[in-house]
Amino acid sequence: MAISLICPTKDPEPWVTALHQGDNRLDIRVWPEDHPRADVDFIVTWAHPPGVFQQYPHLRVISSMGAGVDALLQDPDMPPEVTLVRVVDQALVADMESYAIAAVMNHVRQFSDYSRQQRQQQWQPLPALPIHETPSWVSGAGQIGGAIAQRLLALGFPVRGWSRSAKKLAHIQTFHGAAALPAFLAATQILICVLPSPPDPPHSQCPDPGSAPVRGLPD
Repeated sequence: MAISLICPTKDPEPWVTALHQGDNRLDIRVWPEDHPRADVDFIVTWAHPPGVFQQYPHLRVISSMGAGVDALLQDPDMPPEVTLVRVVDQALVADMESYAIAAVMNHVRQFSDYSRQQRQQQWQPLPALPIHETPSWVSGAGQIGGAIAQRLLALGFPVRGWSRSAKKLAHIQTFHGAAALPAFLAATQILICVLPSPPDPPHSQCPDPGSAPVRGLPD
């Protein structure tokens, strides 16, 4: 099996090193110097050039270098028979979680308003927004959304989760499916969306590492 790394906006060397550390027998190539392309059946990519996948006649799997797969699902030249997968590691989950919590706390503590007052050389205390009275719902209850929801819960926020398919989050009420959206959205003050954007992709689901690919769209 030959693996090609197609990442024109990223340095591929850390990926080459890590893959070889996992298995030094792997045949790893870096685009565009990855000939003969007929040998390549697995591609790891980010910001791929349009149409490039058509150059690999025996391609079976395409992996995103991150959790985002929108560019892959929206590529009209994507071979229909390939399986798409994605990478979600704990560092990425932690980064997304901290970003979401920072945005929520900025709103609750009204830092943007106070910063504007500071620039205007004003000081006007603002009404406090109690955390326990600020419902914060998370749309997308997968690995990333689930971590965000659990952190919000630990901070004292009322939390709900929604996903396309049924998910369970400890001590959090969850909803799933389009029919449950009105009930899920009721009474929310903060909505955090960590869903992929394509509504109905034609390709295989992008599973978490180690899970089997199935049809549909990941939460």
